[in-house]
Amino acid sequence: MFGKMDRLTSAQISYELRRYDWQARLGEITIPVAALFGLPEGEEAATARQQAQAVLQGIPKLQINFLPRTGHWVMEERPREFDRLLAAHLAERSSQTKSPPNRSNPIP
Repeated sequence: MFGKMDRLTSAQISYELRRYDWQARLGEITIPVAALFGLPEGEEAATARQQAQAVLQGIPKLQINFLPRTGHWVMEERPREFDRLLAAHLAERSSQTKSPPNRSNPIP
C-alpha cells in the first residue's frame, strides 16, 4: 500500500515542492550538514556542481563532497567512499559535541 504512489499524489507533491520557497529557510538549519553529490562525466559535471552549490548555499554549516563519475545513487554506486565520508562527518561532529557522562542516574 505504501510502496507505490499514484500519479496524482506524486504530481501534487511535485507541485507543492516547486511552489514552496524552501531555499529561503535553509539558513534556519543550525546543525552541520554533509551533502554528497555524484558528478557525471564530461561537461555535465560543471553544471551539476554549480547547481548543487546554488541549491544548498544557504545552509550555514555545509560541507559538500563531490564524487566524480558517479550518478544520483552515490550510496549504491560508491558505497565505500560514501561510508568513509559519512563516518568522517559523524566522527567530527561527535568529537565536537562530547559532554561529560551523566553520573546522576547510572545504568545498573
